[in-house]
Amino acid sequence: MQNPRVTFQMNTGRTIVLELLPDQAPNTVRSFLWLARNSCYTGHSIQRIVPGYVVDASYNAFGKEMACYLIDNESTSHGFPNHLRLEPGTIAMGGYGELGIAGGEFFFPLAWNEKLQDNYPGFGRVIEGFDEIQRWAELPTRKVTHPSGLPIEINEPLSPITIDAVTVETFGVDYPEPTHRPMRAVPPGWPCREQFSGDPPLFFCLLFPGTAAQNDFAMLLFIGLNRITNQDQHLTVGTAPLIICQDMEFVQHSLINSYRKTLCRHNKPQMQSLCIHFISIVCYNRKNKRIMHSKYV
Repeated sequence: MQNPRVTFQMNTGRTIVLELLPDQAPNTVRSFLWLARNSCYTGHSIQRIVPGYVVDASYNAFGKEMACYLIDNESTSHGFPNHLRLEPGTIAMGGYGELGIAGGEFFFPLAWNEKLQDNYPGFGRVIEGFDEIQRWAELPTRKVTHPSGLPIEINEPLSPITIDAVTVETFGVDYPEPTHRPMRAVPPGWPCREQFSGDPPLFFCLLFPGTAAQNDFAMLLFIGLNRITNQDQHLTVGTAPLIICQDMEFVQHSLINSYRKTLCRHNKPQMQSLCIHFISIVCYNRKNKRIMHSKYV
């Protein structure tokens, strides 16, 4: 069986041809193909370039709700027999730790980097045009702040590098829609409606081990915090579950400031206790490596 191919016709006049490897990451390939067939990538401009590291297609689900879903991480660290090493000339999918892998946020490694190996699923190779991708890393860029506020390096090309057209060739093989992973939180910057499913996050389960009503309140708070603006950081506290492993001090600052500026107005002392317990549990989970990791690569 011949592997599927996807061709990007770029606004630079160059062509990027990808050979996808369903034997390495079958659901990731299905997800990439589904988005390609449904024009998610058409007209999209490359959003992030880190010279010597990666070219990242998107960090906000391409600004399209059709790409606002997560899939299982088909990498060896998550029990999948994926033996594709992420080196220059391959393509991989970015992810959000325990939340799952993004449905379509693909990236191209520009160099060997140990931290990429076994953590992000490789699902294809660039069989034509990788020299063009390497050239992008030399173009003038401007710094952009990540929606989470974390110090993630984002260099956006000054002149847009746009995928003008996408061609999909599956050689007669039918690739069904991908299997989605339940959404327990919305990654920062994603333009999708906040719909959560599955069990409450670990720290809420620990915080509210009692009645169903308490767990309902925990989830209500978790979702509700997404509406509370942290005026100091220009963020929403709803991003905190994605941030906690990256920057504990930021989370503490985020929660405490939000409590002072918003929750305190309701004159509910239990909210202060709630925030303190929340921070304590986050610290515990960080120490024991039982928390979510924010994307990136």
